[in-house]
Amino acid sequence: YEMEQMAMRERAMAQQQQLMQPIAPRGAKKPKNMTTTVTRGEKSITIAIPASGANGDVLYKAFFGVTWTGITALWTAGVLASGAWLMAAFSLPFWKVGADLTGEVVRNFVAEGNVFIDEKNFRVASEGGGMKFQEKVGVQSEIVAAYVRPDGWMYLKLEDDSIVPILAALSRREAEYIASEINALVDSQSDE
Repeated sequence: YEMEQMAMRERAMAQQQQLMQPIAPRGAKKPKNMTTTVTRGEKSITIAIPASGANGDVLYKAFFGVTWTGITALWTAGVLASGAWLMAAFSLPFWKVGADLTGEVVRNFVAEGNVFIDEKNFRVASEGGGMKFQEKVGVQSEIVAAYVRPDGWMYLKLEDDSIVPILAALSRREAEYIASEINALVDSQSDE
């Protein structure tokens, strides 16, 4: 009986681990409420991902970022007021986290994602509000596949095992469809 339970636990853990792995989807169906524009030609694909705006995820991160930075500011002000300058230096990593959260909120709020892949090159960019958050260009033959993590985060994996994130706030279904379309193009190019 104990062996059966242990085997069931191991299978459940293996299934859970498998769910946590990124996937390279193929043949995913287009979601009905998709906001992203995907234009696929015979030998190219253009993807325009609109800025996510004020959705729940962005508002949560904004609230958390303001709270985090406010608490950090109060603590740092108290330490500086007591004259402990060296102790105030310990707050620098906390200020960095607050700045990173603020940057992520701004990026999600205003950044539009653009992906272009043809038979020779690729370009992945994220820009908006007069700011460029990311731009990566390269040779199309270096793309192994487009992957989607369980949290919906999407990226291109290159031959040298580096990744190119596609910075966008997408639902998992939308990310799987886009990755599927990219993989169909990459697969068709590698067959030639």
